[in-house]
Amino acid sequence: MMNLALLPLSNCWEKMEEELCVSIIAMTTQIVEENLEEEIKLTEDKGSVTYHDGGKVGISVQGDARWDQRSSGHKYDSDSGTALICGNLSGKCVGLECMSRRCASCERKEAKQKSYSDSQMIPTLAEAKYLKTQHPRHLCLRNYVGT
Repeated sequence: MMNLALLPLSNCWEKMEEELCVSIIAMTTQIVEENLEEEIKLTEDKGSVTYHDGGKVGISVQGDARWDQRSSGHKYDSDSGTALICGNLSGKCVGLECMSRRCASCERKEAKQKSYSDSQMIPTLAEAKYLKTQHPRHLCLRNYVGT
């Protein structure tokens, strides 16, 4: 039986996934900002408020961070981690960060550039334009360097 339903969308999944991720990130950012505003309001309502530079309210928080230790059967230093901060009064998330050392789109481009330089092949005009771009337009997840 032929799988005709997937063929028209075969080159669209990555773009659709990126668009969905952008929406999720925007929604998450909005929720965290609302939670932070609620935590500030609860702190001001409680009374003992400490103001810092620029009129920022000092809030009481607790947080934790993790860096994955196992990504496969033999590797014990994963390429991703997360950090989360919660307000003590509301108990809601007021800050979060996802950390990643890798980006599949950037790695594909870097591998393609390396293969052309190693094999002395001449890229087509379209490939040459692609290889000249510093950062192709994509949702780059690489935001952390180091150990």
